[in-house]
Amino acid sequence: MKKLQLGLRCSVVIALTAFFATPPLQAQAVPAEAPAVLNVGDAVRVTVWRNPDLSGEFVVGESGTLTHPLYRDLAVAGVPVSRLDTDFATLLRRFDTTPEFVVEPLFRIPVTGQVRQPNVYNVPSYMTVAQAVMLAGGTVEQARADRVRLIRNGTEYLVDLTNSEAPSYNLRVRSGDQLVVDRRRGGVGFWDVISMVGTLASVANLVRYLR
Repeated sequence: MKKLQLGLRCSVVIALTAFFATPPLQAQAVPAEAPAVLNVGDAVRVTVWRNPDLSGEFVVGESGTLTHPLYRDLAVAGVPVSRLDTDFATLLRRFDTTPEFVVEPLFRIPVTGQVRQPNVYNVPSYMTVAQAVMLAGGTVEQARADRVRLIRNGTEYLVDLTNSEAPSYNLRVRSGDQLVVDRRRGGVGFWDVISMVGTLASVANLVRYLR
């Protein structure tokens, strides 16, 4: 749990550094489509037909399993999300020979900068960068929608949300990604302060929840 809290605090530092830093003029090439895997801190939403005790949204704990007594034997961290249906079916057959269920992996993604509702969101694996920004309320007037920074594995990429033909427009988010919408030049404004406060508050609440 301490490692998870430390990871969240590190995410805050990285997000705030990216928020105030002057973005580089040269963007990295669009990253190749990364495999979708779950990591510690992500979640899985499970819906089992006529079995509410096995249904719910469960966090991936430090052990790499879900924080639910009946799912603790099922390793999900580092496992391709395409395998989850098969793995859950095997486990659920202990309780029902023909289980009917839906499994939805959720990635924990901070969306900060010039958006109306900066926060840390649990988003499905099929969500694109553009959809994640819309989930955060969309951009504010001071935003540069052509400069959305995607931070993945320590590397920054620029995503242009003003051009639906751009290679990065339909890029899907992955576990560990961070999104920062750049602001126009001209100093820190009202929405900058709101965004920073919202980011700090949302992550602080998550840290308190995990204690």
